[in-house]
Amino acid sequence: MKKIISMLLVFALIFSFAACKKDSDKTPTSGESTTLEGQTGEPTGGETEVFTNENGENYTDASGNPVTIPVTVPVSLISEETMPTGKPVEVTTNPSGKPVDSQIDSALGDIFKGEKYSIKFTTQIDLDGTKQTMPAAIYVSGQKSLIELTMSNQALGKMGILNNGTGKYFLISALAGLIKGYITVPADASDEYDDMFNFSGLSDTTDMEYIQTTKVTYKSVEYTAEEYRSEDSTVKFYFNGGKLKRIEQVSDDGSKVFMENIEISAAFDESIFNIPAGYKELKEEDLAGLSGMFG
Repeated sequence: MKKIISMLLVFALIFSFAACKKDSDKTPTSGESTTLEGQTGEPTGGETEVFTNENGENYTDASGNPVTIPVTVPVSLISEETMPTGKPVEVTTNPSGKPVDSQIDSALGDIFKGEKYSIKFTTQIDLDGTKQTMPAAIYVSGQKSLIELTMSNQALGKMGILNNGTGKYFLISALAGLIKGYITVPADASDEYDDMFNFSGLSDTTDMEYIQTTKVTYKSVEYTAEEYRSEDSTVKFYFNGGKLKRIEQVSDDGSKVFMENIEISAAFDESIFNIPAGYKELKEEDLAGLSGMFG
């Protein structure tokens, strides 16, 4: 589980670099807009925001209309803060100090022993005082894998890293509907990515110290929580009805990562491993445009 949480922190940093300032109250004035050829300024329905560059200038379409993006409402979360303190439950431990009837093993062990599974969840990250909320998903099927995150609270778009079984990795981006494309990861970085996408130890807690099991009631729902301690953080796994529902990691430096609304499955459409239709390979000039828009 530490592997997933570490990757989420990396993705949060990537998105924080991509984030731009948006001002829904500002209207375009002469000399203060940047034209984006081929884009439309028509609202897509519901609440929208005017898309601006790093200088606060409005992007406009070829007709001079401001380009707008939808404001996506984040999915419902269990809690935006750490869960309440629960009541300790007496459990039997094995010689290594871990629970004999660990729900981590019963809920996750068989899934990750298979060759195909998906994990969908909503993650909240509080890093250096900056909060991000993102729907996320991990898909694995044999040698193929995909990790993707969607910036729901900033309506910027989606980013993912894909291994489609060809031995190559692709960074896929869809930013505010303005740019849809992918970048092929250099071959000399493949070893590093191979390690990132190795989920064989996903449910392994051997490198953690078991602390306690508690019963936690929140909004009239009872959860069983297993608490573990790593070298620099405390991690709690919350279960309801035998299914993993939430993970909290609170690091010693105060940073927090929550994974909520967790759904684990062994069945999904493998077309997810295809580069989406309409996505183009991004060239140097496209990257320069990205730098200007999301500097």
